[in-house]
Amino acid sequence: MPSLNRRGFFPCLLSGVFAVSLLAQSHDAIGQEATWDRAQNITDAAVAIAVIQKEKGSRGAFEVIKTCYETAIEPAESYTQGVERCLTQDIINSRMTAAFYGSLSAEARERNGVPAPETITDAMGKRVSATFARLEVPPATAREIVTVINGEGETAFRKARFPQQ
Repeated sequence: MPSLNRRGFFPCLLSGVFAVSLLAQSHDAIGQEATWDRAQNITDAAVAIAVIQKEKGSRGAFEVIKTCYETAIEPAESYTQGVERCLTQDIINSRMTAAFYGSLSAEARERNGVPAPETITDAMGKRVSATFARLEVPPATAREIVTVINGEGETAFRKARFPQQ
């Protein structure tokens, strides 16, 4: 597996951030403030998905995330620490997978049966924004959450997933 370089990672990262931020602005709702340490929760979730991705690959990580959506997000009636953990893992794994697939040629992606990077980030953006909307997370709060995921979450993921870099 080629290592991800910053040139391949950041366009996907920005694409995902733009999609999530844009979609999060599409609703007006009143939410609740976190009663937990958001940065620590996001960091822990990022490290956990890095370990899973390292052991089982992106597809294995997406299976864990799918289960997380089914058990923590679908039944949720408000934004919780568990919801935040799932969203963190989805955003990070989707972006990292998209960045890796973006380093492959279209022919290599087709040969391996993997989607285009924008397909991955677009689908993630829709899942995340739909969750924020359904749970009535205010746009400003959604942007704050995504900012922490982009910063502390991404850093924690990279250190856990690629310790040699």
